[in-house]
Amino acid sequence: MCPVTGHVAFTNDWHAPRPGSLLHEGNDIMAPRGRAAVAVVDGFVNHRLGSRSGNAVWFVGGDGNSYFYAHFDSFATVDHAIAHRGDVIGYVGNTGDAAGGPTHTHFEIHPQNGDAINPYPTLLVICPDR
Repeated sequence: MCPVTGHVAFTNDWHAPRPGSLLHEGNDIMAPRGRAAVAVVDGFVNHRLGSRSGNAVWFVGGDGNSYFYAHFDSFATVDHAIAHRGDVIGYVGNTGDAAGGPTHTHFEIHPQNGDAINPYPTLLVICPDR
């Protein structure tokens, strides 16, 4: 299941340079403001608020992986909620360091809750409407 519903656009922007000598640890899924972002598997929602991430969710999946979604306009669940695959967990926006830029959802995959991997190959499979 694609992390953002409807028609989306994304490129392989994994490890693109970011300010402060940082590297981009995910892929940005471009979509209109307010589009639903959904749980890719069953799991638990943990809200985060950060200067870089804005309104974000660490999603702990029942598959043993964690997923990070950032820059939401707003949350669709309460913190620490259980969400099932396809449940809306937030809405596309441009909060945090994305303020003033195009609306999108930053998406990361952390296998076995470890370091992020490039989500692009997975997004190519799970996001057919692009």
